[in-house]
Amino acid sequence: ICLALAAGASALLGRRQWWVLGPTLLLFALVTWSLTTCWGDAPRLYASFLADHPHSLRARETVVEGLLAGGEFARARRTLNSSEHLSLRLQAVRIDCLERRQADATATLTTVAAAPLIDGFAGEVLLWLAARALDGSCALDQAALAAAFDHQRQRPMSTPTRVRFHIYAALLLQQQGDYAAAARALEQVVTLAPADPYPHYLAAEIAVFAGRPAQAREHLAVARQLAGSARPAFAAIDQGVEALLSAP
Repeated sequence: ICLALAAGASALLGRRQWWVLGPTLLLFALVTWSLTTCWGDAPRLYASFLADHPHSLRARETVVEGLLAGGEFARARRTLNSSEHLSLRLQAVRIDCLERRQADATATLTTVAAAPLIDGFAGEVLLWLAARALDGSCALDQAALAAAFDHQRQRPMSTPTRVRFHIYAALLLQQQGDYAAAARALEQVVTLAPADPYPHYLAAEIAVFAGRPAQAREHLAVARQLAGSARPAFAAIDQGVEALLSAP
């Protein structure tokens, strides 16, 4: 197309300098044509970019994401190709979970938890790992996961992301039976998102398990007040806390 345009313009205008522009446009056309098989195939396009920029961390992470979405765990593991960067090491933990290699996942996570601060992308991987640990699909060592969370929570992040981190931290701590630490994490959530009823519902549940029913009823009342007309959306946890409070 570029060649046709250049040749047409040259013939139309009869100017010699267009013969200089023609080969240049042809070169661009050939480069573009070489990539046409990648258009619409994001993993392949990013893999092509990664081949040209092997030191690009973001490109490598993106290629791994695409491979994981397609279930290509072996290729994703080969693409990581590094144990130096924390986010890549966390991706390795994620692949171990997906492949049910729980011992390897826990071992890697333990070393990550002892390392310096983690970047933002790794934070999203941590949230994914926390969700899998909570639903039982990945039997990670929760102490190591909580330690990794502590590292991540020290870095600057947006308020919504910080709220998610504190909520997951509270849930993990609750599973470990550390109700006092879970309550402290929820206090941070209440400060950051005072109009959100969910942390109060969760605080009520934790207070019941901690043997503080009066405090649980206070949180439950606040949660219901904040929920207002949206209370049906919280029916499961509302009824769950009420059942716990009514139990002998």
